[in-house]
Order: sequence, then C-alpha cells, then structure tokens
Amino acid sequence: MSQNKINSEEIKSLVRSIKFYIGNYLAGYEEYEIKKTEDGAEVKVMGTTCWNTLPKVYHIGNRRWQNLVSKLYDKIHVDEWKKNYKPEGMIMDGDYWCLEIRLTNRRRRIYHGDNEFPPNWKEFMAIFRGFRPKRKDALL
Repeated sequence: MSQNKINSEEIKSLVRSIKFYIGNYLAGYEEYEIKKTEDGAEVKVMGTTCWNTLPKVYHIGNRRWQNLVSKLYDKIHVDEWKKNYKPEGMIMDGDYWCLEIRLTNRRRRIYHGDNEFPPNWKEFMAIFRGFRPKRKDALL
C-alpha cells in the first residue's frame, strides 16, 4: 500500500459532494447531485424518466448525509471499484453511468461504465433510488 493512499474512514470525512448519472437512449436518464452543507446536504434530482420531468431540489439532514457516505464506503466499497467498466467489443445501446465523488482540496474520484457494472450494483442503485421524488411530487 502506498503512503499516499487514503483509507475509507479518512475519505468519508473528506467527501463534499456526490454526483451520479445513469441513462440510456430508450429509457432516458436519472441524475443525482448531493452537496454537503453545514447541517446536512442539498439534493438535486433530475431526469427524463416517468417519475421526474423537472429538477427537484430538497434538503436532507446531517444524519442522512452521513448514512449515505457510510453506505457508499462501508457497504458498497466504492473505494475498491475500478475506474472504468466496459465490455469487450462495440457497444450499440445500453446503460452508461458515472459516479463522481468530490473531496476537499479539489480532489475527486470518478468511476464510470458502459453496460458493465461494479460489485454491489443493485445495492448501490437502491441507495440512489431512495432519493427519487415521490410519485405525488413528480409532474407527469
């Protein structure tokens, strides 16, 4: 292990924002941007799927922010993901995704893929789908 490698406990305290995008040509896209604030985080959810047609912005408390960051590092282990997930050969259609985690001092971690996904993908998606607006909040 190199001396410059930061362990997950240290990284969790340095996280300032989390941005996640997933989409494909036929089904549209979902985008989540969650930025740390003094008392929690601001959540912005956008997309072209049936549940969301306009940006939805709301606030979450500090406990939910800490829970999100802990799940990403302690349950999903995003710090062990490869930087790029891509199958061999040509990609014609399917899902493209990107996760960007911004840390202090302009540092960031970026993971992305085309039709390939890291371990714990279903659990990862469940976390972000928990930030979707409720159907009654969507403008259909």
